[in-house]
Amino acid sequence: MISIYKNVRGFSLIELLIVMSISLSLVALVAGLTIDSSQKYKVKAEKLALQSLFRKISSFAFISESNLAIEVTRNKITLKRNGDLQEGSKSIILQEDFDSIQFEPVTFSVNQLGVFQLKAITYSALSKKATFLLVK
Repeated sequence: MISIYKNVRGFSLIELLIVMSISLSLVALVAGLTIDSSQKYKVKAEKLALQSLFRKISSFAFISESNLAIEVTRNKITLKRNGDLQEGSKSIILQEDFDSIQFEPVTFSVNQLGVFQLKAITYSALSKKATFLLVK
């Protein structure tokens, strides 16, 4: 019997390895860009949540006509009634955790008119330091 496929030639091992290495390099490049952009969007979403949180705190202080204390730790913001920072967790009004933003620890207050004692807080995200303005 005579073989029909005698002159048909396939790809060599070197050609297959080159094609695979080029395709894997492209996949690695695209995956790296995708992960980086998703982290940027997560930080941006947390900045918007932080802005909304401070607006809520200001409104709450104004509506309740009370002075409030804000305790900022590394990745957490806690709202308490003023003077209750040394007491237990009974006096916690609100507590918010952040995953992508790390704050410099600080404690400050907001008066009954909704005005913050500080003008800005410092945070770091994606290895960059920045300030968040409490007063616009």
